[in-house]
Amino acid sequence: MNIFDVLQSVDRRVIYVLLALVIAIPLLKPIPLPLSIAPETQQCYDFLNGLPDGGVLWIGGDYDSGSATELTPVGIAAAKLAFKKNMKIILYSMWNTGATQNHNWLKAVADEMGKQYGVDWVDIGWKAQAPYVLRGMTDDIITAAQGTDFEGNSLASLPLMQQVKKITPEYVDGILDLTTGSPGADTYLQYVIEPKGVPCTVAVTAVSSAQYMPRVRAGQYKGLTNGLSGAAEFEKLTGFPGKATAGIGAQAFSHALIILLIILGNIGYVVNRRG
Repeated sequence: MNIFDVLQSVDRRVIYVLLALVIAIPLLKPIPLPLSIAPETQQCYDFLNGLPDGGVLWIGGDYDSGSATELTPVGIAAAKLAFKKNMKIILYSMWNTGATQNHNWLKAVADEMGKQYGVDWVDIGWKAQAPYVLRGMTDDIITAAQGTDFEGNSLASLPLMQQVKKITPEYVDGILDLTTGSPGADTYLQYVIEPKGVPCTVAVTAVSSAQYMPRVRAGQYKGLTNGLSGAAEFEKLTGFPGKATAGIGAQAFSHALIILLIILGNIGYVVNRRG
């Protein structure tokens, strides 16, 4: 049996093992790739990095676990960037199915960076009739949020919420909305961005990016991260590589392996056929 016969008769279990390895290695130890940065990702980073040190960043967690791979890495990197700038963070989730996961990743970042709950960050959580609660919070956050945070604590007792009274430019310097549908970024556009003038940037899933791109170009959103690739680009810009960097590496290496195997298999087929 020559090498070309081998190329056509590789045991599929060998292929599975190779594929598992090229996926697992980048996930366990992220390998930064030479990514080209999309203009919209650069705009998103420039906006968040340009917010004033010590200011307030509002994060909207408007997605569930199905979109976490693409959106959570952006939230984590943005939170690290904000905390590095000594900014305060307020989290609000308009999706009930995503409220717990959002709380968990932000708490993990805050603990890692030594930030205190109630002073450096607050999670308002999810509230019934969430879009209308958002509208009400442009007048009075505590009243609209029924006075409690994610864990049922009194918002009025938290030092940060004693300083930030409502979602207006007077109190909130910028918004990052991690969005995958409605309610989401368009809800912020309707109730906060246009009427109140609070600037906002968005992170979206790859399948929904087309609907948000015109509003980025019109200046309604101050940038956009597009799916997993946009999240990896954003991590690269912030200097906080994480799961998106690992995921895009695993994706790239697995695709490369599959293409290589197809090429080798076809070479073996052509050579043997000619023989």
